[in-house]
Amino acid sequence: KFVGMFLNDKSYEELVTAMKNGDRAAAFRAAHTLKGVCGNLSLDKLFNSASELTELLRPESDVIPEGAEALLANVTRDFETTVDAIKKFLEA
Repeated sequence: KFVGMFLNDKSYEELVTAMKNGDRAAAFRAAHTLKGVCGNLSLDKLFNSASELTELLRPESDVIPEGAEALLANVTRDFETTVDAIKKFLEA
């Protein structure tokens, strides 16, 4: 039941938007929220990639740190894999 609700979570979208806008604080909040949701649902692969990005974004700064785009690519890959798996599960 709760895993299906993950499909309605907006944290990933907020993360992508914040990264595009160069808003480190908003990106950190979104990555941290995504990490927490994934941890609660035991979505381990996405939890791990979101956690790496969260820690890179944690230090307060006015800019997105170097390396964040590469970690976002990992989060995107794991997010898409997770969403696909959840959709297949719900269809079964």
